[in-house]
Amino acid sequence: MVCMKAIIALVLVMSTSATLHPEEKVSLRAACIETMMDLTNALLRLQVTTSEDPDRGALACPGCGVYHTRAAEAVYPLAVAFQQTGEEKYRNAARSLAEWLFRHQKPEGQWEETPWTWTGTTADQLLMLAEAYAVLEPDLPGAEKKSWRGSMKAAADYLVRYMDPAFASINYCPTTAAALVITDRIIPDRAYVQKAKRLADQVLAKMDESGFIQGEAARAHGVKYGVDLGYEMDMSLWGLGLYARLAGDSVVDSAVRRSLAKNLPFVYPNGGWTAHGEAGATSGPHTVARPRMAVKSSFRSMDKKTPCTSQPPCVTSRTCAP
Repeated sequence: MVCMKAIIALVLVMSTSATLHPEEKVSLRAACIETMMDLTNALLRLQVTTSEDPDRGALACPGCGVYHTRAAEAVYPLAVAFQQTGEEKYRNAARSLAEWLFRHQKPEGQWEETPWTWTGTTADQLLMLAEAYAVLEPDLPGAEKKSWRGSMKAAADYLVRYMDPAFASINYCPTTAAALVITDRIIPDRAYVQKAKRLADQVLAKMDESGFIQGEAARAHGVKYGVDLGYEMDMSLWGLGLYARLAGDSVVDSAVRRSLAKNLPFVYPNGGWTAHGEAGATSGPHTVARPRMAVKSSFRSMDKKTPCTSQPPCVTSRTCAP
């Protein structure tokens, strides 16, 4: 799960052009693309490709043997890899992975975060599907487009019905807001725009006077309190910022910028920061500043097994790939 978060984080910053270290004269965009390709190629080796296998298209976890539905978020990095290279293997892998995910969608439109039953991560899966669809749509046959659109609509409708700060930790709300705005561009629905705006405003209401977002820790009387800097940087602020950019919401954009200014002192001098709990896409001293070093040190081999640090934890005594 850490690897997947790293890939998605890299994809989302690839539009930024900057230098990692002035003395090295290395483009951040170029480094992110190169790193994304390394990680995406590693994931390709884990994909089930046997045509008669009922899990064809899934990404196999070499550690615990579970086909994690969250892993299907790789559909977007795979689509971007196709966009960058023009190589059909990435497009085909993205389509096959999406088809597997569609088969595991629940009747109400949600996905369970296998091997558990939590459904809030439907927001992340919808976001990645919608972003990937924009890339892949021109090459999809009519029937396949219908499958994609039907799945995205079902997921979006589920999130409209259930997602709010009482349902999930606060970081899910800005992710959902961004996902719904993007989905509205594919399947126009005023309910998506309205729900996205409401969720964004609810997140702003959870910002304290210092700009930190409350709602990641324990519940008291039905309300979640507590600030988690890892989740804030890793999930909430980028989702909220993406929503603001897509929706043209200047109020939310300003709030995100103010909050980022408060969070930046907690970033290590080399660009990394400590993420939530025991794991996170941005944890460790090398992750942001030197993405290729992070890959070499943290993802040296997708075939190696290390104790699982995902949340919630894997089945007791099992291990997961890093």
